[in-house]
Amino acid sequence: MAASPLSEDGSGYKPQMDELCWTPDYIKSKTLSDKEILRYNNIRSSSENGVDLEVVSLCSGFVGGETILPYMSSSLPSMLSLITGHEFSLNSLRFMQELMGCIPVVHIEDVCDAHIFCIEKGSLSGRFLCAAESVTIEDMANCYGEIYPEFHIEEGLKSGPIGRSKCELSKLRKEGFEFKYGLKQILKDSVKCAKRLGFLQEFAQL
Repeated sequence: MAASPLSEDGSGYKPQMDELCWTPDYIKSKTLSDKEILRYNNIRSSSENGVDLEVVSLCSGFVGGETILPYMSSSLPSMLSLITGHEFSLNSLRFMQELMGCIPVVHIEDVCDAHIFCIEKGSLSGRFLCAAESVTIEDMANCYGEIYPEFHIEEGLKSGPIGRSKCELSKLRKEGFEFKYGLKQILKDSVKCAKRLGFLQEFAQL
């Protein structure tokens, strides 16, 4: 989690999470290297043609969808925890909502397309949150219920920490990028991936 609206001293939350937010809970070396590399956007190139070095940092949200890997990605068990009821994975989801004030979700294909977009765009620099939607655990539970009405999610699993902040996710869109996948398709493709890899054999009716 490279971004969080949690204040630097941990005493409260900022009103919204955006590209200016960082989190002390992220690996310190990664945070410091990210900040350092972004400083190069302010340094003029020493080359004769005066070309600026442009650096882009994409902070992906909670990633779901398919995978070409022969195993589950680290985020999918939490994405599916409302179905499986797996306590550790569900607690990870709740922690994310508590830390970030929301759960910014994104499909893996949109993440890949966003990287290509940033590379191919004529001029682009800075830090961007890469997520299609900002949702809550309750939103995810309701969406699962809509997609799979035959599957019952216990009411106790639907509750999560009250969101203290809003997620501002418009910066990348303002540069012209369009997300193709919303929450419903992210969850459907996550279930499809998990079933293909044998993770949801006991839920074959889905």
